[in-house]
Amino acid sequence: MLFYRFCRTVDDIADQPSFTVSEKHKQLEAWLTALEKELPPDLESLVVRHSIDRSLFAEIVKGCASDIEPRRFPNLADLELYCWRVACAVGLVSIKIFGCQNPQSETYAVHLGHALQLTNILRDIGEDASRGRIYLPQDDLVRFGVSEEGILNLHEGAGFKALMRHEAAQARARFAAAILPR
Repeated sequence: MLFYRFCRTVDDIADQPSFTVSEKHKQLEAWLTALEKELPPDLESLVVRHSIDRSLFAEIVKGCASDIEPRRFPNLADLELYCWRVACAVGLVSIKIFGCQNPQSETYAVHLGHALQLTNILRDIGEDASRGRIYLPQDDLVRFGVSEEGILNLHEGAGFKALMRHEAAQARARFAAAILPR
């Protein structure tokens, strides 16, 4: 529950409409500073008790910070870095909290994190577009002849369904790779 509260807190900072962009950056920078020094006692205790790499917390904060202002992902590698920060790092912390000892748990957490975040991106295309956000790789948009304006205005172009099938296949491949360790 404590780790969930941390994730919810930093995510809410990035999405808080009543904060200015500057306030959002300042608050998330404060979290990054705390991670370098010392966290609130209960969170510090969690990190120490479960031997959690605190850099994973910093990655989560950086992922949330990247949501403050709409941005684009030129290619799949750039999108995967974002997914790693907002989903895979969460999974890697979670397996420590759950006491997973099998080294394959890390591979599972990473693949599952990518799969779940890609699924969220596909599910939320309309909602994200209303906020000026497009999480699909720009090179895929070009490949399938889909314009950013079309997505932002919720106008499906001729290649939109093919693009969605392609992106869904990426998520399915990650789910298939997420083999639960024994």
